[in-house]
Amino acid sequence: MTRRMAGPALTPRRSTAGPAAPPDARASVRQVVAGITSGFVLVGLLVGLPMLLTVIAPLSSPSTVPGWHDALDALGRRDDGSLLVTVLTVLAWGAWLVMAASVLLEIVSVARRRPTPRIPLLKVPQQGAAALVAAVALVLSPVGGASGPTPARAAYDSSRAPSSVSLAMSGTPAEIAASAAAARTPFSSREVAPSVAGASVSAAPHVAEPTVRVQRHDTLWALAERHLGSGPRFHEIVALNQGRPQADGRALTDAHWIYPGWVLRLPPDAVGAGASSPLAAPAVGPAAAAVDRGPDLAPVSGEPDVPHVDRPAGRATQLGGTTLASAATPLESSYDVAPVVALGLGALTIGGVLAEVARQRRRRQGSRAVGDRLPQPVQRAVTAERLLRSVADDGRGARIRAGLACLASACSGAGRALPDVAWLRVSATTLELVLAADDEDVVAPFVLTSPRTWSWSGDIEEVQDPQPDPYPALVSVGLDGDELVLVNLEAVGTLQVAGEPGQRAAVMSAMTVDLMGRARASSVTVSVVPGVLDVTLPAAAVRTVESPEAAGRQVDAQQRSVRDVLGQCDVADVRMARSSGVADETWVPEVVLGQDVAATAAPWSGAAVVRGGGPAAAGEWALRPEQGELWRLDPPGIAIVPQRLEPDDQQDLALLVHEESPGRKAASAATASTLAQEIALARAALERVPSRGPGESDAPRVLLLGPVEVTGVDDSVAPGRRRRAAELVAYLVLHPGASRHELDEVLWPGRRVGRNTRNPFVSRTRQWLGRTPAGDAYLPLVAETGEYRLREEITSDWNDFVAAALHGTRDDKVHVGELREALGLVRGRPFQGIDPVMYGWADPDVQEMVSAVVDVAHLLAAAAYASGDLRTAAAAAARGLTVDPGSELLHRDALLVAHGLGDGIALERAACRLRAQVDDEDELMPETLALLDELGIQLDL
Repeated sequence: MTRRMAGPALTPRRSTAGPAAPPDARASVRQVVAGITSGFVLVGLLVGLPMLLTVIAPLSSPSTVPGWHDALDALGRRDDGSLLVTVLTVLAWGAWLVMAASVLLEIVSVARRRPTPRIPLLKVPQQGAAALVAAVALVLSPVGGASGPTPARAAYDSSRAPSSVSLAMSGTPAEIAASAAAARTPFSSREVAPSVAGASVSAAPHVAEPTVRVQRHDTLWALAERHLGSGPRFHEIVALNQGRPQADGRALTDAHWIYPGWVLRLPPDAVGAGASSPLAAPAVGPAAAAVDRGPDLAPVSGEPDVPHVDRPAGRATQLGGTTLASAATPLESSYDVAPVVALGLGALTIGGVLAEVARQRRRRQGSRAVGDRLPQPVQRAVTAERLLRSVADDGRGARIRAGLACLASACSGAGRALPDVAWLRVSATTLELVLAADDEDVVAPFVLTSPRTWSWSGDIEEVQDPQPDPYPALVSVGLDGDELVLVNLEAVGTLQVAGEPGQRAAVMSAMTVDLMGRARASSVTVSVVPGVLDVTLPAAAVRTVESPEAAGRQVDAQQRSVRDVLGQCDVADVRMARSSGVADETWVPEVVLGQDVAATAAPWSGAAVVRGGGPAAAGEWALRPEQGELWRLDPPGIAIVPQRLEPDDQQDLALLVHEESPGRKAASAATASTLAQEIALARAALERVPSRGPGESDAPRVLLLGPVEVTGVDDSVAPGRRRRAAELVAYLVLHPGASRHELDEVLWPGRRVGRNTRNPFVSRTRQWLGRTPAGDAYLPLVAETGEYRLREEITSDWNDFVAAALHGTRDDKVHVGELREALGLVRGRPFQGIDPVMYGWADPDVQEMVSAVVDVAHLLAAAAYASGDLRTAAAAAARGLTVDPGSELLHRDALLVAHGLGDGIALERAACRLRAQVDDEDELMPETLALLDELGIQLDL
């Protein structure tokens, strides 16, 4: 995907997002010609073809009814060609009857305005008939053909003009609804013209449009039947999408051809869009429907459904004309999906948040004492995390990292300075760098698409050479259509955020969270003035400056210090220093975010300022509200939908990201515990795990202590559905007695799920699991108020592990054989290798399993070490560390065992493993530091 910028300045690109006027006369003529041609084809099929067949392949009835002897004699005689002619004649007439019946069925459905019933084995002829009838219906429809644009299309077009909008509500109720929704839909950022003095825009409240992603064999008629309840309403879909570019560069025209992967807008009354699309139709405001992750299946009889109870849905928004919902995308779709948002954050920022959440949990897990468990998060935090995990990163983050690493390596190899990148945009396939000034000295594999635009569409996997981050102060600001826009704060210097104080704070808070991940990697320092981000974040990632005045003094001091160092090295700015590899003390930029900060920062001065309030000074970059959801980024002059972290979302984030480790003090207090006391603590925790029956050898078995697998099931089920079914089975084996409401929240977070999605999915899982020898389903049917449970015959390695561990710690003693048997069930970290979009519910269960495995490994290692069986102790500690590499308890066991063996190499390896798990020696527990000092080991962190 390459584009050329218009002129040398950072001007907005020419609009290609859709027509700004109704179809012209030539388009109407083509539409009429297509309809007339389809009419002639229909007449030829229904009338002309049977007349032709009557002449060349007439059907004749026998004078007598042939019997079995006649048939056998005919088959035994030498064939003179008549049998083949008869067979071909029957096939020709049969094919005509099938096609004629399909056409007549479509015509009747159009006349009655009812969905066309789908007949098994006749999908292809019905699709062909639907296409022909639809073309004719469009010409004959009073709102199609050459009669001009529909009210919905007229409203949609008028809503895109940068002037006051007035709508004439006429037509059918559906058309009026479509017109109203279209008028409230913000125009695409590709059509934003530079601001004109005196121009005013009357923006109505924004209502997001439903969208649907086209799958194989879809037609406009079929989509209208499925989502609008009537095939003839396909012209409304045409009105909303005609001329609108799709990801493959094509667009819907009067030929009405649509292609898999296209995203089509639907009228606001569309239903079930999520059933066949990765993009959902959000509701007005912060609550919205998310996306159905299940297959598009018809309801299955025999399993009643209960009315769904309303509940809060996941927050979603409309970014650049693309519906972005805060829920999971279909796991079995083969098409790329647009980035989505949750808690107001985009997928790239969410990746950094979840990485920090995982780091904090690893830290708490690593400092845990025997028998302790990580505290269960409150329900609000659980819901927020599920929404965050349901947002899938489609590879843009990896593309940015790979592309910039490739750029740094290429510039270093060519002996040239890094380009002065001001901002960039990234899609799922292309990274586009926009420079602050013309620079046509492009380095391969980047290509020049304009005097100041470099583009890279290479293979991410091919970039292997690690490079320092060339632009550590990149920050995500929002979406331009389906492309993520990032600003290089170092090149910008000062970014002014305009708007109301609440708006500014929400946008600046999202930027702060986005920078948090980079600050954790120590490639940028972030300081925040109170009033921007009102939640507690890890002190090492974000620092607090007490006032705007103090922030100004900090920025000025940073710029003076950097200027002095650069002067001593005789380089012009930080970019040149980083390119030439000198003055490395200046490479880490200082970014300050705050309201009413008076200080400014020059480009590449070692500091950057993101400030809110007051007008932007000459030459400063500015981000200001434009219309509805859209904001304008100047000087590029592009419109984006920015990331925004509202106060409620900040609180949800605070519940996930913690600085303090509640397990640290408990671990220190438990240091002096005897082995018997640790056994008692471990048993008490294991006894809280729900137990299952003894199971049966021929029943399915659920494996969770490693990659999730279900054995002993029907292997003929497709792999994609098997993964979905395995998730349901894994949840039920850990949480028996789940209600339908609970199942919906777990498997489709934030979405209102009906029986059309849930029942087919559960029924297919039931079929996959199979039945007992007595004929009972392993996943029984449920009544209207029943609970989903697996039969007790189904076993799991987790329950077997708990049973073996309890048996191995009976009588307050460690029984080595039983504990070795328990650890033998562990194949790796629980739920290892799961899809990050799936299993958003599983983290508390994973933490419980990790804690139990670590406890058992420690007890076995401690008992074996005390008895002199150092090999068993070493193996136990090693097995536990494969599950939790950060457990200081097991690292201490490994160090003691290596020291007891007198193996210096093993001791050095154990110290290296511990060093790899910590960022700072101050983060180690006192017990670990004391043991290192006793053994004379210096980690050299």
